[in-house]
Order: sequence, then C-alpha cells, then structure tokens
Amino acid sequence: MMMSVGVDIIEIDRIKHAIEKRGERFLKRIYSDREIAYCSSKVNPYPSYAVRFAAKESYIKAKGGLHGKCLAQIEVSRQENGQPYFIVNGKRERRLHLSLSHCHAYAVAIASPGRLL
Repeated sequence: MMMSVGVDIIEIDRIKHAIEKRGERFLKRIYSDREIAYCSSKVNPYPSYAVRFAAKESYIKAKGGLHGKCLAQIEVSRQENGQPYFIVNGKRERRLHLSLSHCHAYAVAIASPGRLL
C-alpha cells in the first residue's frame, strides 16, 4: 500500500457545533474512549477534539482511504514528551509521523510517511 502526505484543517467551531448538536452519539462514532477522556478533561475540550478529527482525516488521506476502518479505530495518543502518534486497531502506527497544531479558530494535522528532513 502506497502512503503519501496527508493534511487536514478544520474550524474548531464546526466540531463544537457537531458535539453540541449530536452529543454522545457523535463522540462515540468519531473518537475512542481514551480520546474522549483526554479531551473532556480539558477546560475547553473543542480544540483537542478538532485537532484529533483533523489527524484522523490526515491519516485517511495519507493511507488513501479508510480500508474498512471506522474513525474511532484511528486514535491519536501522545508520548510523554507530548509528541503525537497514531494507534490503529489497538496497535501503534509506526510508518506515519504526525504533527498537530491549533489556534483559537482552526486545527490542523499532517501525517507523513517516514522521516522528513
């Protein structure tokens, strides 16, 4: 399977409105239980939810599709130093590197194969 770079940007308010409108049903369809616990622990959880949504979209773009997975099976976790990484179907994805960022209005994620210079 060929991998490429995947990038996604999303408005944080879009995720906020989806969560407010659809609630638990939306959260369970998109996020793992660990992601929900992590994001919900934040004073303002919406940037964390949005950047994880962008990460999942960047994963799909880098891999060329979902290939039978649902979004909740693509999990974003963090190392002790804060560096994010993917867990897919319970296993760490070691072939894709992940970078996340967000500001007051937008969240962005880039998934890239291998090491970049």
